[in-house]
Amino acid sequence: MGDSSIVSLKNVSVGYSKKPVLNNITLGISQGEKVLINGSNGSGKSTLLKLIGGSLEPWSGSVAVLNTPLTNNRYRQTIRRHIGILTQIQQETQIAVSVEESVLLGLWSTEFSYLRRSKREDRLRVKNTLKSISMDGFAKRDIRSLSGGQRQKVALGRALIRNPKLLMMDEPTTYLDSYAKEELIELIDDLWQELNFTLIVVSHENLQNINFNSSYYLEGGSLGGSD
Repeated sequence: MGDSSIVSLKNVSVGYSKKPVLNNITLGISQGEKVLINGSNGSGKSTLLKLIGGSLEPWSGSVAVLNTPLTNNRYRQTIRRHIGILTQIQQETQIAVSVEESVLLGLWSTEFSYLRRSKREDRLRVKNTLKSISMDGFAKRDIRSLSGGQRQKVALGRALIRNPKLLMMDEPTTYLDSYAKEELIELIDDLWQELNFTLIVVSHENLQNINFNSSYYLEGGSLGGSD
């Protein structure tokens, strides 16, 4: 692990309320890699992504992302603009939101407002993003009318619209049926080849249909070897 790592964790420990979750973790991921991190529920997989995403500070050790040490809030906020995150499928929203509005949320992030009018270039980016995830025919549809697999594809578009250098996925196929899982996995692999982002997936499933460069196993606060 050296300066070429797009993600670098060195001897990192962290937890919540004085209870340790990760112990002395060291991990290096290079530009363009696809990395799988397996582990049972509660093993610390989501905590690891929070460290990399800058929303959680380590108790000890160092974290650097995109060659930027995450040592203060300014650096962490800067890095978040270059990271896309896809979580497991969420419950249906109770608010009427169209597919294109949902994807715009990823572009505007915390600046999103229902009173804000999108610019022409914003709409063009949404159009291109929806085309890339094969959802361009659903732009005006209420997201509540979509299937679980379709909603997860829209969430993927929301994560990708800012052209992130790093895409992180937290249990992305959980609660999807077998067909939707296979479709989403194929789409993720195609987009990785097309867009050349670095991909980190944490999952309790093996996701054998994705040809990962490296895989690790997280259990008991420790990270097992790479394949």
